[in-house]
Formats: sequence, structure tokens, C-alpha cells
Amino acid sequence: MKVFLDNNLSPHLAHALHTLLEPEGDRVIHLTDRFAPDTEDRVWIEALAAEGGWVVISADRRIDRNRLEREAWRRNRLIMFFLSRQWRRLRNVEIAWRLLRWWPSIEEQARLVSPPAAFELSRDYRSGRLKVLR
Repeated sequence: MKVFLDNNLSPHLAHALHTLLEPEGDRVIHLTDRFAPDTEDRVWIEALAAEGGWVVISADRRIDRNRLEREAWRRNRLIMFFLSRQWRRLRNVEIAWRLLRWWPSIEEQARLVSPPAAFELSRDYRSGRLKVLR
């Protein structure tokens, strides 16, 4: 699975996840690995869509709430996983272990759904169920 973390998450988090998950066949990159830090969402969304096969993890719910950005990811047929607001208060190490806990569910949904699709990851795993967004 190819996973892209946007600028609302740390590049260190993306690189740590990549190091852990690469032996499993996953690739995790951060926005700044490929684009300037101030790249508009629509630009990287279109670039990822042109390559195909990318899953996006974001803490930026504006992508889902802003009409133009929402239309961009839907038109470009990406699968998005948005972190709920409760993730904002967490340190990188806690975000990392929580994302790793969610990873099997993320992989399963990315494999099962047809893009475009969006899900919300709650901070607490509990039931392990992803919230489907519109």
C-alpha cells in the first residue's frame, strides 16, 4: 500500500512508519518528500491521482469540508483517512502507535472500497470500526 501523509502530520512520523512498514510491503511518504511545504492540497491530490494507488492520511478536515478540495479528492478518486480532532493533542509517538493499531483496518478498507472514499479514524480504537464520511 502506498500511503501519503499531508502537512498536518510530521514528516518524522511518516519516515518512522515507513521504516516499520516497508518490510511488510508498504510505502509511507510525507508531503515534503515530494512537494514544497506550501503546496496547495489540490496540486498534490491531482499528482497522486495521476500516479494512482495512493491512500492519504490527513489531520486536515478542511479537505473534507472545503467544497473545492472535497471535489478535488472525489474527482481524482482518492481514498482518504482523516484523523478526528482528538488526535491534535497527541505527541508523535502516540500518533504513531495509534496509527499502527489502526493499520490493519486502513489496509482492509483501502483494499475493499472503490475510490473515492473517506473515513474518520477516532483517537481510541475500541471497536476498530472506521467512521464512513459522506
